[in-house]
Amino acid sequence: VLWAYNIATTRSTEMNGEHLIAPLVDYFNHGGDPEAEISFDQDGSCMVYAIKDVSAGSPLRISYGDPRDPSPLFARYGFLDKTAPASFCKLMDLHKEMEELGLSFVDLLFYKDTGD
Repeated sequence: VLWAYNIATTRSTEMNGEHLIAPLVDYFNHGGDPEAEISFDQDGSCMVYAIKDVSAGSPLRISYGDPRDPSPLFARYGFLDKTAPASFCKLMDLHKEMEELGLSFVDLLFYKDTGD
């Protein structure tokens, strides 16, 4: 069950609070400064639009979430955006799951080396 849950949540896109499965959309990588955006029309058809000029051969990335708040990115996808200005990640809304894994909030602090 946990495997199925993880596949469904990491392979879906969220729109208006609903998780929607859209084939091929999960192939887009995350970008802090994305080149594309996903939308759904009233019939539920999924469309991807370029939101800026993209050179041939350049990647098309979408945003998986707000890079200024890395917690949801880390909780859902298991990575921190390297371009995020945030210096730490706390999974405040996943307390029960963290306890089940034997983790506390101090185990989930990630500091970014700024060179200062």
